[in-house]
Amino acid sequence: MTTKQTIYQETMAEGPKMAKDMVKGAETTRVFLTDLADALKFLLQKGFWKSWERMKEEIKFLYGKFTAFDYVCGGVSFALWGLGMLIGAIGTGLLLYQVILWLQAGDWQAMPLMMVWTFLFEGTALHGWMMSPESWLGLHTILEWVLTNIPISVVLILGGAALSGFMVAVIVAALTIRRFQFMQQEKS
Repeated sequence: MTTKQTIYQETMAEGPKMAKDMVKGAETTRVFLTDLADALKFLLQKGFWKSWERMKEEIKFLYGKFTAFDYVCGGVSFALWGLGMLIGAIGTGLLLYQVILWLQAGDWQAMPLMMVWTFLFEGTALHGWMMSPESWLGLHTILEWVLTNIPISVVLILGGAALSGFMVAVIVAALTIRRFQFMQQEKS
């Protein structure tokens, strides 16, 4: 049976060993972070600038060969990408607004999708069916769960991210395909 005195003595005996381990861990961390900083510095100075110069050459090559149709499609693609970013930003702003309200009052103000459903469909047959269904009861159960449990901010953030990500993929794919086409034209 150990007493408080023996536990204290055991802890005090381990103290210097623990301090040495902590110093050794701190030194290892310092060496790792120094090496990481050196590697990033090298990449930024060498790799990034060479990549940037090569990218500028590619842009000049493509820019001179684009048609009006390319510019229209590019403009629509960038507009949709911007719309996705805007939607995500609105969702993030809504979430931050909820956080601020919670920090002020200590009470979370839930904003489920049901608020949007009610705003869009109030006074319509769909709203009436949602309030008191007489048919399609399984669909009503699923829809009611989704509308009451999923927050508006999550839908906006995820939807905006999905749209933005999709449009970035479309833009990259279109540029890659057009570059390939232009290279083939130059070869022939």
